[in-house]
Order: sequence, then C-alpha cells, then structure tokens
Amino acid sequence: YRNDIPTAKPIGYFSMASLPWNKRSVAIFEAIENAHELKEDYAQHSSHFESLFLKMAHYTKKMHDAHIRHTDIVLHNFLVQENNGTEKLYLIDTDKVHYAGLSRISFLTKTFFDMHCIRRLEVHEEELAIFLKHYFGKECTPFWRNVLAFWSKKSR
Repeated sequence: YRNDIPTAKPIGYFSMASLPWNKRSVAIFEAIENAHELKEDYAQHSSHFESLFLKMAHYTKKMHDAHIRHTDIVLHNFLVQENNGTEKLYLIDTDKVHYAGLSRISFLTKTFFDMHCIRRLEVHEEELAIFLKHYFGKECTPFWRNVLAFWSKKSR
C-alpha cells in the first residue's frame, strides 16, 4: 500500500494468543467495489488482459525491487476494478507478503528468489514470455524462462 502498489487500504489489525506459539492474527482491509479477478479476463480472452497483465508484471517487479515478496503471485490475487471505462489493478491476499532483506545479495541469487515467487503463474507460454520480457526488460533471457518452467513443474 505504501509502495505505490495498489492494494486494498488496511483498516486494522489484531492478534490473539492463548500460548506464544498459538497466535492468530487478523488484518482487515477496505472492500474493493465493482471488481473481479484478473483470472476472469484471462479466461474470457479479454482485449484488456495484456495491458492488465503488463501492470501485474510491473507491480511484481516493483515489489521485488523493494525487497518485498508476495509468495502467491497468481491471476486470482489481482482484482480488476472498472470505473468509467478505465481499469485499475489491485494486488490482494497480502497476508502472504513479507519483507525479504535481500539487498546485499547478488543479482543472480535475488532473481532466483524472484522467480520462485512467480512460479505458480498459470498462463500460456506466450503470456509468460510477455510477463518476463516486461519484468526483466533488457535483461530478459531464455535462461529465466527455463528457471521459471523448472520451478513451475515442481510446484504443481
């Protein structure tokens, strides 16, 4: 929310624990009105999907560059809100988000962690190539597509 990645605005948070190792935490967020999952646009072959998918890649890269990891980057964790002909993309399910203090590691190691976060992205190979090209920019090579393909098979 604070890193200019559209998410539902946090309203409150509380934790309860009868024992230190049995902690239950709840975060409450504002509702995102008139929204649907990005997965629906993909399933319906929407003409807007590619531009929304590029936004998804942009937000994912922005999170990773800020050393923030969302360990469940999938289409249904992004909501599309339509308002007066424009569409805004929101990241949801942020309980899986954590700070990963990886600022002092090499580009190669950091990128392996990045690919591990997006391994569950279930789209056709063409869309995956578009995502990676937008995510990596000039550094996009077939090597990273192979890394992602390897991890994707392992995670299913």
